[in-house]
Amino acid sequence: MYARNLRCITTVAREPDGIQTRCNHRQTKLAIAMNSALICFGVATVTLSGVAVAQSNMIASSAEQTYNISAGSLKTALDNFAKQKRISLFFKDTEVEGKTTKGLNGNYTLLDGLNQLLSGSNLQAILQGDVYVVQNARASESSDSVNMSLPVKPKSGTDVKESVATLPEVVVSAKESAAPSATSYTIKSTSTAMKTNTPLLDTPQSISVVTQAMIKDQAIQSMADVVRYVPGVGISQGEGNRDAIVFRGNRSTADFFVSGIRDDVQYFRDIYNIESVEVLKGPNGMIFGRGGSGGVINRVIKEAGWNQKRELTVQAGSFDTKRVALDVGQGVNDVAAVRLNAMYEDSGSFRNGVDLKRYGINPTVTLMPSDNTKVVLNAEYFKDQRTADRGVPS
Repeated sequence: MYARNLRCITTVAREPDGIQTRCNHRQTKLAIAMNSALICFGVATVTLSGVAVAQSNMIASSAEQTYNISAGSLKTALDNFAKQKRISLFFKDTEVEGKTTKGLNGNYTLLDGLNQLLSGSNLQAILQGDVYVVQNARASESSDSVNMSLPVKPKSGTDVKESVATLPEVVVSAKESAAPSATSYTIKSTSTAMKTNTPLLDTPQSISVVTQAMIKDQAIQSMADVVRYVPGVGISQGEGNRDAIVFRGNRSTADFFVSGIRDDVQYFRDIYNIESVEVLKGPNGMIFGRGGSGGVINRVIKEAGWNQKRELTVQAGSFDTKRVALDVGQGVNDVAAVRLNAMYEDSGSFRNGVDLKRYGINPTVTLMPSDNTKVVLNAEYFKDQRTADRGVPS
């Protein structure tokens, strides 16, 4: 394939000691050009032959051929198929062991012939590159949008690429309920600050809402428990006789409201009949009249509704803690609904000589003669009897 045209030039040099002869071998320009032309011709021949082989393989796989394979062992039939058609066929012996075939007679393409040979064996043949692979049939085979991937990579020198499985698109949608969920920690609107049902986003004041879900999850029973996780608001001792809230550094025992009505009695409040607690922080004289400059706490009482309610809570703990609470309600008819909340507690304390006994009952009636009219009747009897505990004097 390679030719060299050498020219020997002999140079004779005369020196005092004798005659020396030197021969220089070098290629002529014609020889270099011939070598380059032969190399290019060889590369082009190899490339064209590769394309021709690839095209012939594609034509052979799509063209129908005649088959005559007898029935019997599936493994033997697959071996005969691969030998007759001179193809690369990959399968696992454990998948075809013990299985039989009805044989193959007639004209088929390579892939159709293989699948016809595998009919009834719960196996299928797929083409991966230049290799035919036998694998278990899948339920998603009928879906055109799903590409089967190669379960086991064939032990062959042929470059086999695994296909990517593309699953159909799944769209999930949900409709948000207008009413707050019983399991939600968030609320979007309140009527405390503006005296109307106003979204919190549009209220020019800082408001925190302790929802019914938080009350249940944290077992909240008192105002001290309510403000524990409210930013900017704390609790003070209240001389051991009443709730004393500290709003942004301003202490108050009077800025309490229940369903928008002032509740400035000096006592310890319970949460047994409360749906949610709204804490407004900052000056509030324009809306609520007289009061401190720190903020306001409004307790929203549970109202009677037309959804049936049956709930009994029993608690027991250290220091002789015993508590029971009842919440029942239902609709009487299309216009009226009733609800009853009751509580009783008899507990001790970690300090000797300090006892607590309190109980309350709160019946509620809701009348709704039309969609635009609602009347709520509410009455509560509550008694808190405890030993005033002011701590240890300094």
